Formats: sequence, structure tokens, C-alpha cells
Amino acid sequence: SRLNGKTDRAKDFDWLDKNIPCQKACPAATDIPGYLAAIYGGRHEDAYLINLRDNVFPAVLGRVCARPCEAECRHGWDVLGDPVAICFSKRPSADFKQQNLVVLDKWFAPSGKNVAVVGSGVAGLATARQLALLGHQVRVYEKHDTPGGMMNQGIPTFRLPREIIDREIEQITALGVEILCNTEIGKNLSLSTLVEQHNAVILAAGTLRPNLLDLPGKDLEGIRHGLDFLLEVNTTGSTTIGERVVVIGGGFTAMDCARTARRLGATTVHLEEELSTITAPGSILRIPQGNVRVLYRRSINEMLVTPGELEELEHEQIPMECMVSPVAFQGKNGQVKSMRFVRTELGEPDLSGRRRPVAIAGSEFEIPVDTVLLATGQFPDTDWIDETIKADLVSEDGWLKSGADKTTARDKIFAAGDFATGASSLIQAI
Repeated sequence: SRLNGKTDRAKDFDWLDKNIPCQKACPAATDIPGYLAAIYGGRHEDAYLINLRDNVFPAVLGRVCARPCEAECRHGWDVLGDPVAICFSKRPSADFKQQNLVVLDKWFAPSGKNVAVVGSGVAGLATARQLALLGHQVRVYEKHDTPGGMMNQGIPTFRLPREIIDREIEQITALGVEILCNTEIGKNLSLSTLVEQHNAVILAAGTLRPNLLDLPGKDLEGIRHGLDFLLEVNTTGSTTIGERVVVIGGGFTAMDCARTARRLGATTVHLEEELSTITAPGSILRIPQGNVRVLYRRSINEMLVTPGELEELEHEQIPMECMVSPVAFQGKNGQVKSMRFVRTELGEPDLSGRRRPVAIAGSEFEIPVDTVLLATGQFPDTDWIDETIKADLVSEDGWLKSGADKTTARDKIFAAGDFATGASSLIQAI
């Protein structure tokens, strides 16, 4: 069988891992050499199909994938040059093929079994598609108006056109997957009811519990979490922001918040030189009216962003200041008016493997603000799980007891994506 390209020998798998490191690094194990060869040969339909088989949303990921494969690409090794543009190579496979739906053939006949999926983000929809291919009947429950999870609710339209999301979701519903929007589990239906009515239930509800900074003044108006801000803008097309907008954080959400605020009318000024001169405790930075800026407590090397994000900030004239950490919010008449920060230096690595920021004594400073967007992470929200089940599934800290495992203490209940692992990337959730 090895002559037919099949093997079960550990040595062969080791050879593949070492010689195709990009595929090994892809969480979905996408056949990267296969679709790159198809694109090179002008076979865009084949390239798209190869991607569709493994990563479910080729056109989406061709624009917003975190690209863990590119860091491992052999072409990026020392003296070999730059990595292949693996992520953006998905775009021509989607854009240049025939624009009709591509629906995979089912692997098995109908099983007679039905599965409920809670949440229609990429993990929930990827799960639903795979279950449908296996022959099961799948119904997805979504509390928002439209399916897609963070694809619709978190990623701005200027990065990810909505018609692309809609088309690739339609390829899943064409398999018979039913998506019920405006249906909130824990409100419209209980999880216990879903368990009674289905052979299995998949919890893929993402990470919607915001990590808010527990600092003095945290209850002032004008302070909001970045995901809430992005959800409102992506849903309604606008929101109210002040003239002086500060984004706290250094990840995907921080970049999207800053660039979205810029498009809502917040102008920018160059702050690097002015910020770098502040060292005295209690000093106040006078910043002209009308700007958006990003402040991050670690260095650029510790940022969790995709390649090109910082260049986009620079292109849009959005200044970023690293190695500063928030200390307190300050306000007047219930409205935030300024923030206090302290400069930091990097200490020992924390549990994430990144070096921990340590405050520098005597380096506090203050800047005026009207709106603060907290891009400081988020966690799974398990409050909607009814009490008859919660004791078995949920720990006191609100996380699932099963951790990143897909199985739970209940035989019929499983967990998928960020709801199990914590916030990650689209390709990791898939």
C-alpha cells in the first residue's frame, strides 16, 4: 500500500513532518503543497477544493488566517529568502474559480442520528459540516441575527467582505445543515432540552465573556470592551466614539478596533516622540483633539498579530506605544476623561510563554481620553448552561471542567473550538 501513497510507518510520518513543515504547522493539516501546485498550474477549482476539504473556509482564510504555516515554511529558513505567501495564495483559488457553490459529496448515507450545535462560528460550522458529511442531521443554534461568529461579529468588513462569508456558509447549509438564528440557548431553549431532543450536543459558543481590567475607575462611561465595540459597528455600521480614542492591547482585536475607530472619524497624530519623553510621575501628555492610538504593555515581539498588521497601522497613521501598562481610569461626572499608565520592562516568561511586563518605578504618566477600547482578551461564557447540567460541566472559575478536551462529563455533550480551548485564531478553532 505504500506504493499507492499510504503508510502507517512512524519513519514516514517523521519524514513528512520534517520535509513539509508548513502542513505540519497548519492546525487543519491543509495539503499546502497540493493546492500551491494546483494554483501554479492554473487549476483554481482544484486548488479551492483541496482547501475546502481541510480548512472549510478557503476564501475567508485567504484574507484573515493567522498563518502559522508561513513561519515554518522552508523558503523562509536562513539564507533561503522569504516564506511562500501561503495565506494569500488561497485568495486566487477562491477568486478565479467559477463562482458557483462548491458542495462536497457526503461520505456516508443518512445515519438517522441528529446533532445540535450551539454557536455558528467557524468551530461550530466546521463541526456541523463534518457531521453532515458523516451522514448525520445537524441543526445549529445561533443567538445573533446572522451566522458566522467572529467572522461577522468581530472582523471588520474592510478586512473580510460579507458576501465571501455568506457563500462559504451556504456551501455548508447546502449539505442539509440547518441554522436557526435569533435562538439563544439558555433563554429560548435550555441545554437540557437540546440534550433530550438530540443524539449529541456540541458546545461551540466561542469566547464572549470579556476580560475587563480591574482598575480604579473601571465603571466610568466611555470604557468598553473591543468585541462589544466591533459587534455594534459590524451589526449597525456605526457607533458613538469620542474624539480621543485609546485602544489597550496588542492582538487581533486591538488592531481591528484601532483601524475601525479610524474609519469612524477618529483622526491620528504622531505620538512616538512625545510619549517617549514622559518619565516623571504625574506628568500629563497634552494630545491634540481627535486621534486614535494603541498602547500595549509588552514589546512588539510579544504581540499576537498576523504579518502585515503593524504595517497597516503605520499606513493608516495610527501610532502605537509599547511597554506601557494601564494603572487607572480617571473621570468627571461619571465619564472617563483620562488614563494613567506606567512604563514597563520585560521580566520572566509567564504561563503563555511570553515575558511578563514589570512596572518601572517612577515612570507613571497620564493622557486625556474620551473613549477606551479594551482589547484585553475574552473567555468562554458558561452562564447560559442550566443548573441541572452546570455542576457536571463547569468549574467555579466559569471554564469547562474538561478543559481543552472535546468530551465532557456528560456522554452526549461535547465541546469545540474556543469554547473548549479559550480564544485562539480561526484556523485553530476549525
